[in-house]
Amino acid sequence: GGAEVREARRQEWDPNGAGHWHEEEGEEDEWELPSFDGHTPYTEMWPSEVQEEEDVVGAIATLIYQGTTIAADTRLSEARARGLELQDEDWLSLLSASANAMRPDEAERLLQLMTDAGATPSVRHYAQVILAYARAQGPEGAVQWFERTSASGLELSIETYNNVIRAFVRSGKLTQAEQWFDRMVQAGVAPECSTFGILIRGFAQRGEIEEAYDWLARMDEFRVKPTEDFFTSLIWAFSTADNTTSGPLNAFHLLEQSGLPVSKAAFDAMLQALSKNGSPEQVVEWLERMELAGFVPDAVSYGFVLAAFAKAGAVEKVDEWFLRMTEAGVEETSTVYLRILRGLKTSGKWSEAMEWIDKFEATGLPPRTSFAVNAIHLYAERRMEEEVNRWLLIMNAAELVPRNDYELTQVISSVAKGLGFNRAMSWFQTMLRRGRRPGAVVWRCIISAHGNGGTVEEAVQWLERMPDYGLNSTQMEWIRVLGVCASNREPDKAVEVLERMRAEGEELDLVAYNSVIGAFSKAGRMDEAIQWFDKLPSLGFEPDRIAWNTIINGLASVGRVYEASMWRGEMESSGIALGVDSYTGLVKQCLEDREVNAADAWLQHMESRGVTPSRAMYR
Repeated sequence: GGAEVREARRQEWDPNGAGHWHEEEGEEDEWELPSFDGHTPYTEMWPSEVQEEEDVVGAIATLIYQGTTIAADTRLSEARARGLELQDEDWLSLLSASANAMRPDEAERLLQLMTDAGATPSVRHYAQVILAYARAQGPEGAVQWFERTSASGLELSIETYNNVIRAFVRSGKLTQAEQWFDRMVQAGVAPECSTFGILIRGFAQRGEIEEAYDWLARMDEFRVKPTEDFFTSLIWAFSTADNTTSGPLNAFHLLEQSGLPVSKAAFDAMLQALSKNGSPEQVVEWLERMELAGFVPDAVSYGFVLAAFAKAGAVEKVDEWFLRMTEAGVEETSTVYLRILRGLKTSGKWSEAMEWIDKFEATGLPPRTSFAVNAIHLYAERRMEEEVNRWLLIMNAAELVPRNDYELTQVISSVAKGLGFNRAMSWFQTMLRRGRRPGAVVWRCIISAHGNGGTVEEAVQWLERMPDYGLNSTQMEWIRVLGVCASNREPDKAVEVLERMRAEGEELDLVAYNSVIGAFSKAGRMDEAIQWFDKLPSLGFEPDRIAWNTIINGLASVGRVYEASMWRGEMESSGIALGVDSYTGLVKQCLEDREVNAADAWLQHMESRGVTPSRAMYR
């Protein structure tokens, strides 16, 4: 029985029922493919063994990656007091951890510590600072540190150029990325395989497949030979491009044509890509191809097969293939259970997902952060407060700390939903007390969370605390504050926030004004919402689909259905493409008024315009 298993585990983790938080830290490791640009993934560089005493630098790097800088500083001070002298490679490891954690402020601080310790930073150390900015804040900071590196007299390396190109690619500014490629070539720096990898990935992920293949062809122009790892990563890059299987299949075919050896990692990449976009049958077919090629499937390979069936909701097949795996002598791992859990959540098999959580706990395998985060999210969605709280205790007892800002935000939002806003804020403050230095994305999550139980004033206070943690607030955080105004139905405060943004020199773009329109709309003050809509052209903006839909849905929600339908017609006449959101309010209000025939007519109208009604509408 699942209840008995959960109670037994609760007794193990929290025998006194105290639910106290402790101050230990911890981390986990995770298998993944080599990163596309040729750098070793952080999770391969710093597995769980780094916490052993003989690898002090690795342990410190782990703490930096987790954002627990107070603990990292303490460990570093203790090690240096015992006579540890950090070498250039050690400093590079710490800087790499800060770059992987997307913490440019920490990278700058480490570079200064290195200088204070009497070491001379090389271009490799500067390149990690550039990378940290590229991953966290986009091209501006990356370019600034590139110029600082150049001004220092150091010879610019391929890595420094690659990281600036990466910054523009991550920001979607592919034209500027190509310009920096040309600048690099003109400076006499020869591009490498990783350089082309960054650009190919950028175009592939934007869905510009032809341009991606053009850059692949340009490798011959510069006599750059792709490696087997390059093609392996290319398989996954194309799988994220258009959500089809053609890209990965083409990449695998290119690998076969290249004459390079096809490794198990390449087959695993295909299994991963097909488990994402293909059918379970295709994944099984490629597992059989892997075996015919002489490779023995392991937990990684079976994990992708199980994930494919779980995503398809084929619960019996999941059971069947899990049995096959164990009968083949493949040891169960927490990653396998994690893939099953994620897949069942995706397919909406929530009860079955909870059963697999119970099965995992019964194995006695140590819990991992990713598994715990997904369990918390699942129980939060089902409003199972005791289970959310129990898994928080498990995370603490097992010294599981969210490895990155994504996991941190997922826990915050899940706890807010499962245990309430105050508990989520309490947990986040515990992370801060431990020395966690969250990035900007976490602050945005915290600010937005105030729309579910907090106040606008508190949201602004959290925004103002960002400099205390080495971060400057930007327009993106202010937009979240405007969102809180809308969620709390306080449009007048939204106007006040907008004026404060103007006074502080923040950019007031269409997103900001749409947020104000949304605040008035949610408050039901539609005449004022329309006044702000009408102001947009005089402010230099043409209303976009979001602005139109906000007015249409707002009018419908207050019973002004006829006006809403007229606005929908005007939107169509203006050339703005209609979407599901253009009809949501109309259909919902017709149903609330028990005008079922009218709602059905709107569904038919949607289909006549090439808009597919959502599942929620049919329900």
